[in-house]
Amino acid sequence: MLGIACLAFNILLQDEKSLSFLVKRAEVVVVAEVIKTHPSPGFWSGQFASVQHVEYRVIEILKGEVHKERIDVGHYVVSNSLTADKDHAQLSPELFKNGNRLILLLSREKGFGCKRDSIDAATETFCSPNENGGAMAAETERLEIIRRALNSGGRNGNK
Repeated sequence: MLGIACLAFNILLQDEKSLSFLVKRAEVVVVAEVIKTHPSPGFWSGQFASVQHVEYRVIEILKGEVHKERIDVGHYVVSNSLTADKDHAQLSPELFKNGNRLILLLSREKGFGCKRDSIDAATETFCSPNENGGAMAAETERLEIIRRALNSGGRNGNK
């Protein structure tokens, strides 16, 4: 039993280090609610980038600046990634379900078609450059890890 507890602690510690690293590298970190998931291009990223867009309502800005309440984020559709559906070339319908609150690690870089130029005046556009750590459920424990990481480096990620 002690071995299982130690293993769980080591996995959590490893996850905390990985998450802290990703958060510190991200330009923008927000908690946002899924409003609409746009259709997938229908193929996995590979020779060409496959990007699926999701619209969100920003709940909380944890790092960086976001100027609109509504954002559009391009997510890479990568086979066997943490954000992808297991069987079809699309984002996970469980993770990106309307109403779900997600933690998003974002960039303003265009990427390979990841960030739209603009949609409308009420929507700001971003790219989620990491198919494994760019979007995750907004669980209390994860938010605590992120807040600790940001507090050690300031809201903009550095002191």
